[in-house]
Amino acid sequence: MGVALVAAAAAVATTAASAQADSGFSVEKYEQIQFGMTFDEVWEIGGGEAACDTGGVIGDSILCFAGSGDYAPYGGFSFTDDGELYSKRNEYLYQPKTPSMRLSHYDKTALGMTEAQVWAVVPKDSCVVQGESYPGWPATTGFVKKYACKAQTGLFPPTAYFHFTDGELTYRYQRSLV
Repeated sequence: MGVALVAAAAAVATTAASAQADSGFSVEKYEQIQFGMTFDEVWEIGGGEAACDTGGVIGDSILCFAGSGDYAPYGGFSFTDDGELYSKRNEYLYQPKTPSMRLSHYDKTALGMTEAQVWAVVPKDSCVVQGESYPGWPATTGFVKKYACKAQTGLFPPTAYFHFTDGELTYRYQRSLV
């Protein structure tokens, strides 16, 4: 993602989040939101105007914030042309149980591996789901699941990213792992 796009997304998130302090949006609400739900259903579960905004700059139709601040936890939701939820993602809503991802773990992964093969070499307790989508919704083929695996706690820690399509590793990237 380009620097300008990241800055624009952060500015929108900061503005929206500051207006929605103590919104009530939470992990529990995020998990209640299911594929196929309508815009109105997601808006209501997310907390409506108290927690959510529409028209996110990075493709989300609804952004719901769990608090205020520059890096407030949030969920992003996108809909098909028919108005059904096909994609959901989050930032900072989940924290890894035991952040311990290392470059040596990452180096044992390769595109084409199954999720089971990746979890055999990567400490899954270092990872959290960042997003899930069915790009061809209502078709359930092509399911994409994205993970972020962290080396430590804190803001912007060394991290590996793994994306699976129908259970196969199709994208991997690491930043600052040692």
